[in-house]
Amino acid sequence: MKATRFGRPLPAAGTVGVFAPSGPFENRSDVLRPIEWWKSRDYDVRLTDSVWARQEYVAGPAQGRVDDLHALLVDDEVDAIFCLWGGVGAIEMLPLIDYDLVAEHPKAIMGFSDVTNLHAALLKLSGLCTFHGPGFGSFGASDREAFTL
Repeated sequence: MKATRFGRPLPAAGTVGVFAPSGPFENRSDVLRPIEWWKSRDYDVRLTDSVWARQEYVAGPAQGRVDDLHALLVDDEVDAIFCLWGGVGAIEMLPLIDYDLVAEHPKAIMGFSDVTNLHAALLKLSGLCTFHGPGFGSFGASDREAFTL
């Protein structure tokens, strides 16, 4: 299957949107450190409610996580979307996503691990090209290689 929809490249001094499709943050520093990393490079960061949500082992209810994805897609100021982490739970979102909305507002989305099922669904049901790569929480971490970032 080939992607037919592509988000625009992340421009210098652009805006990255962040939502949590799977697991919640472990420590506030897992959110604050990458914000500093991006802002030190002149990017704006837009966090959604799911970033701070916690419901057992996931970042809030599935519908809330989907609402956050939809909001980032339609926000014209957001240039690219990052998933906070992998973890467990992204699969709960799949039947709730408006794939027509995704197709109408293609944006680069990056995440890893459990987010793989989200990548596959977005490709198959909207044609969107997404990226398997480090989650937002990885940026600014001392153990990340420059190549990865």
